[in-house]
Amino acid sequence: HHLLQVINDILDVSRIEAGRFEISEQAFDILSVTEACLRIVDGWKDRQGKTLDIKIDDALPGLFADPRVFKQILLNLLSNAMKFTKAGGRVTLSIRVGAERGLRLSVADNGIGIPAHEIENLTRPFHQVDGSLERTHEGSGLGLALVAAFVDLHQGRLDISSVFGAGTTVTVIYPSARVLDAPIDEALDEGKLVFFSR
Repeated sequence: HHLLQVINDILDVSRIEAGRFEISEQAFDILSVTEACLRIVDGWKDRQGKTLDIKIDDALPGLFADPRVFKQILLNLLSNAMKFTKAGGRVTLSIRVGAERGLRLSVADNGIGIPAHEIENLTRPFHQVDGSLERTHEGSGLGLALVAAFVDLHQGRLDISSVFGAGTTVTVIYPSARVLDAPIDEALDEGKLVFFSR
């Protein structure tokens, strides 16, 4: 399963670099896609003895984006956070509409953290922070590279902040032009999709 995921990631990176990765945009319910991801993550946290806190706005609007890519972004961020957090540690998922009316998806952990000089390298394909240390974490080094590329394809922004030895927060911001003005059911009932700004 791990080798298959690595191969799929490499193929995605190759398509993106060749400009041949196509996103399939549609209006979708953020909460439904998130819940599908959390069902997968439940198994990870239970096996690894870690706590997952979830902070999601009560009435999230719909999002106009690629739902498969949204799911892949969220799973990659949660996978990284779980991977680099020790047993007994805590990971926090937050999804909300920010002050600028863009959608903010954040995954924070109290894990090993990242040295300041390494942060700018994290989105380079195959780069792994602990490469010079004894490798204890399985991975291809493609997760954040893919997240950065997927976010860029959606005209979004990726912010990474970390304190070495204390934890990391990664935030994906979808622009307001992709955020509906209502939950997806309401927007579809009205027969039209209304965005915060377009």
